[in-house]
Amino acid sequence: MFVNKVICMKCNKSFATVKLTRIVNGRVKELNLCQSCAAEISPYQKKLAGAQANLDSILAGLLANEKEKKRTTDVDITCRECGLPFATYRESLFLGCADCYDSFGEHLLADLRKFHGSTRHQGKVPKRFQSRITMQRDIRQMRKQMEEAIEQENFELAAQLRDKIKSLENQDEE
Repeated sequence: MFVNKVICMKCNKSFATVKLTRIVNGRVKELNLCQSCAAEISPYQKKLAGAQANLDSILAGLLANEKEKKRTTDVDITCRECGLPFATYRESLFLGCADCYDSFGEHLLADLRKFHGSTRHQGKVPKRFQSRITMQRDIRQMRKQMEEAIEQENFELAAQLRDKIKSLENQDEE
């Protein structure tokens, strides 16, 4: 990149972004060219012209993300429990309490996806607790299914699920 802005030596219109140096018969000749003029002269610059278009689209995407971040920073909400303003979270990326997740809810989703790749915590479970955790998840899932069955007035299925839940809870206590 040039410190002082230099006009292209070929088209005399655009600013030069490429400096080509040629040595012909022991003499050094330097050309300051814009990207399109450099692509006409050098076969290596033609490849860069396509890469430049990709770079432009990447930069445009990053700028769009920054605009989105700015838009969500302008949100004027605070946590109802600890009083942390959303703007303070945006600056520090630290939440004040567990209720901040509920207070800022939808505004945190984009950050959670960006930092963790998901909005649901997966975490690791020690092997000795793996079966117990799996059983507790199954019980929670069956309770939800039982509630749905009751709402749909499918009492036979609800009774079956209730019995399965009781047997799993009895296994868990042993």
